[in-house]
Amino acid sequence: MDAQAGMPAALFERSIGLGPEWEVADVWFEQRGGDRDRLHIRVARVPGGAVGCPRCGRRCGVYDTRERSWRHLDIWQYETVVHCAVPRADCPEHGPSTVRMPWEPRPGSRFTSLFEAQVLVMAMSGMTVSAIASLVREGQGRIWRMLGRASGSTTPPAPAGRPTPRSCATWARAASSR
Repeated sequence: MDAQAGMPAALFERSIGLGPEWEVADVWFEQRGGDRDRLHIRVARVPGGAVGCPRCGRRCGVYDTRERSWRHLDIWQYETVVHCAVPRADCPEHGPSTVRMPWEPRPGSRFTSLFEAQVLVMAMSGMTVSAIASLVREGQGRIWRMLGRASGSTTPPAPAGRPTPRSCATWARAASSR
C-alpha cells in the first residue's frame, strides 16, 4: 500500500475496530465523472491464522473465500465501500460456514454496523426516509428495510392512500406498538 493510502487505512482501522487477524491491504479512489468519487478499502485476513466457526466457535482452517462488499460511513466526502474475500471456516463438525466479519451488523448485510447506526440515529432524530436516503445516497427501499430489521418489523406500515413523507420517528413508534 502506498504512503498516500496510509491515512485513510489508519482511519478505517480505528473506526471499524479491526482486530489483529485483519489488516487494510489496499485503498484506492474511483473517479466517477459526474458522480461523487468513491473510496474503496480492501481488508484482508492476516495469513496463517485460524478462523472461528460461526456455529460453534471452534478454531478451524479456511475452506475457501467469497468476495463481498459493504457500504461504510463516508470518509471525508467520499462514499466508502469495504471489500473483503470472506473466509469460510472448514469446521469438521458443521462443514464449510461463512465467517462473520467484525463490521457486519448481521450475516449477509450489505452495510457496515457503523453505517446502519448512522441511519438509525438520523431516523430517531425525526428525519424522513427520503431525507436520510438523500444524505447517505442510498435508495429509500434499502433504508426502509434497514429500519424494519432494526425495529423487528419486516415491512414499514402502509400509508393510507397515496404515500406522503413521514418521519421515521412516527414510523418507529407505530412499528413498536404492534
